[in-house]
Amino acid sequence: MRPVDKGTAPDQAFTQYRDAFPMLRDRIGPYCSYCERRLPVNLAIEHLVPKSLEPGLALKWENFLLGCTNCNSTKGDKPVIASGCLWPDRDNTMRAFVYREGGFVEIGAGLASEVYQMALMLRDLVGLDRHPGGPGTPPTQADERWRQREEIFELALSYRKRLAQVDQSHLEVFQDAIADLARQSGFFSVWMTVFEHDQDMRRRFISSFTGTCSLCFDQHGNPVARPGGAL
Repeated sequence: MRPVDKGTAPDQAFTQYRDAFPMLRDRIGPYCSYCERRLPVNLAIEHLVPKSLEPGLALKWENFLLGCTNCNSTKGDKPVIASGCLWPDRDNTMRAFVYREGGFVEIGAGLASEVYQMALMLRDLVGLDRHPGGPGTPPTQADERWRQREEIFELALSYRKRLAQVDQSHLEVFQDAIADLARQSGFFSVWMTVFEHDQDMRRRFISSFTGTCSLCFDQHGNPVARPGGAL
């Protein structure tokens, strides 16, 4: 899951939470903060802690992310203790999950017990691992997140193969084209996974996706602990 930097809260207070949408979209891009789909439409403000449970947080910038219909509806009004869950704007969620061919998502190995539970909470809140071939809750017919993730995984694999065959004189142009394609396709973590051994491409993805937290990666594009985060 892509770690994002939405910046500090704006000076003006919001009278409606929807008023924050344009600024949030500009800062972190038109992507679901959880499943990473690129959605120029059908994307909405997502409250980390549901506003129905904590009305005092309904207009707070620190309680905003962007969510798609599937992630939003799955999360719903489930009770959430913010400190007991990982969040893409506070932690390096890239280190929490593993993306596999076929559209599968798993919690990464080697996490400390407390952090594992926080990752589990986030996964279950939005149903990130729902897959017809997975061990957990199957997706509904309207939930195409896994299928779209699978399709982008195959697309990324095909471009990795093509990149290996590109003449050196055209290499940089083709690399930039792949980064542009990734930005338009969404699913940041899928592209980072497929190109995990190509630090040049990983750096391009990090800079290409608006609002990706650069502090969550080293100079080679490898995920590192986020300052101040649980992971």
